[in-house]
Amino acid sequence: MNRTMKLKSPLALAAAIFTTVMAAPAWALTVVPPAYAAVEGYVGNNASAAPAMLFEQDRTSETQYAAAQLTGIGVGSQITGLYWRMNGGGTTGPSAAMNFSDFEITLAQAANTITNMSGTFANNLLNPVLVRDGALTISQNSFPGGATPNAFGPFIQFQTPYTYLGGDLVMLVSHTGEPTISVTVDGLTQTTPGYGQDNTFRAIQASSFHATSGNTLEPVPITAFETVPEPGSVLLLGTGLAGLMAWRWKKLSGKRVQETKL
Repeated sequence: MNRTMKLKSPLALAAAIFTTVMAAPAWALTVVPPAYAAVEGYVGNNASAAPAMLFEQDRTSETQYAAAQLTGIGVGSQITGLYWRMNGGGTTGPSAAMNFSDFEITLAQAANTITNMSGTFANNLLNPVLVRDGALTISQNSFPGGATPNAFGPFIQFQTPYTYLGGDLVMLVSHTGEPTISVTVDGLTQTTPGYGQDNTFRAIQASSFHATSGNTLEPVPITAFETVPEPGSVLLLGTGLAGLMAWRWKKLSGKRVQETKL
């Protein structure tokens, strides 16, 4: 009796492993602070607050998000870009394309606690990484409107991914101005419950490009970070699958030899 079992070749097994790994989630979206993922920032206690303007004249803004607010961003994950959303209600924006000659974003670990943030931008940065630098165009009507909260707007991709190392995250944004058009970015101010406490968020800001210091207790933008898993976790998945498939190949190959002799 000669029975034959169909076994996948090592090449087919490698292809199966590659397909499985590539089918794993490649990216995730994490809204910070998470409590405002589906909640408008400027409501309730923030109704009369000045809106967070990130796209107007020259601006430097530094925000610190507590580790407790970074749910969904695991240590070792890479942050590859971000989204902001327009303040709730209103129509889509901007009314025309916005062109910034230089739009820089730096991410870093926090050198200080939130309550002890320095008014000097550099003093709050530990191991900073310039993740984006250069011209930026925001297309006309790329920010959705008409909802509370609005959907997030255009993706701002980083040129250099940032590896999150744990702890508080500091985001420094400095850009040249677009004086004829502005977008009101949804955010939180010092009237928001918990603002400035060590487990929440805080920001400082200045109305100039590459400013070295700014005013404390400024609006905190609600930000959606795009992340990809820690590279090691993907490799671990592939390694585990490879081991499993190799064991299966060896076991079935031996069984096939035995059955062929029957």
